[in-house]
Amino acid sequence: MGPMKKNHRNSFTIMTLLLVIVGGMVLLYQFRNELHLSILLPKKSDLTKPLKGTMRCTMISTVEEAHYLRMQLAIPYKDRKQWMEIKKALPSIKNEFILVMNEEGMELILRERDFETLRRLLLRTFNRHLKKPVDNIYFESFFYD
Repeated sequence: MGPMKKNHRNSFTIMTLLLVIVGGMVLLYQFRNELHLSILLPKKSDLTKPLKGTMRCTMISTVEEAHYLRMQLAIPYKDRKQWMEIKKALPSIKNEFILVMNEEGMELILRERDFETLRRLLLRTFNRHLKKPVDNIYFESFFYD
């Protein structure tokens, strides 16, 4: 085999490989929404880095299958150990929260925006799952429909 044929074959292989890579990138871009891909670099979320002693958490639930609740909470923590404990317990806390939101009487508490009762309920829910209790919870945003 001559040197020209070998160079031609290598060029053809490289061009084919580049074409396959570019084609794959085009397909990924086309179907990025279905594949849940983001073009932007992901930012570190509030749950993956401590922010000045306060962890942010979003709680979402339906209430009596007819209403929608979304709250952004700020949860102060004392140290990194407590932050890690809260982060680890969040899935269980959110699950219990969804169950509690469907108990009788919750719709009235939410409709009347009884934040003090809701805060006590959230504190009780959080502290049931934590060794080191949380002292307070702050509402950053509240949406109830």
